[in-house]
Amino acid sequence: MRAAASHPDDVFEQAELPAKRLRIDRDVLFAGTIREGVQVTWGGAVIASSGSFMLKARESVAGARIAYDGGRYNNCANRSYYACFQAAIHALLLEGIRLPSGGTEWGHDFVQAQFIGQLINRRHLYASELRSTLPDNYHLRIRADYEVDAVTEVRASRALRRAEVFMQ
Repeated sequence: MRAAASHPDDVFEQAELPAKRLRIDRDVLFAGTIREGVQVTWGGAVIASSGSFMLKARESVAGARIAYDGGRYNNCANRSYYACFQAAIHALLLEGIRLPSGGTEWGHDFVQAQFIGQLINRRHLYASELRSTLPDNYHLRIRADYEVDAVTEVRASRALRRAEVFMQ
């Protein structure tokens, strides 16, 4: 099904930068944002909201798969974690959980605590088996990014599998 949509020029301008950063067409950004249940607004500049986090998560898990297939296990661990992190932000936004008092950046500790505490433990919206995914992939990402020892193929494979399950 197709439908024509008309948007003011300033909406297209505001969507241009997020679309370029994600390397997708503006229409894909609008469609993805709407598909994920988030309204595109232009008065308050909410153009890149929940839906764009899910688009980023999908891009990250695809990048993790490519890195793994290419034998770049440190990069696979990094992208696997960020796929989960971005998907968790998406889930938090969909449930109305926002940054505390005017915050502008999603911190790793905050996202993990809110996703596990609110969405798994309290609201029971996600399987309890996902409780360890964010912390496990986070610690492996730290190892991949900052420690001398490289991530092994087995550990990268497990991180990628956790990310793929998390994204379902």
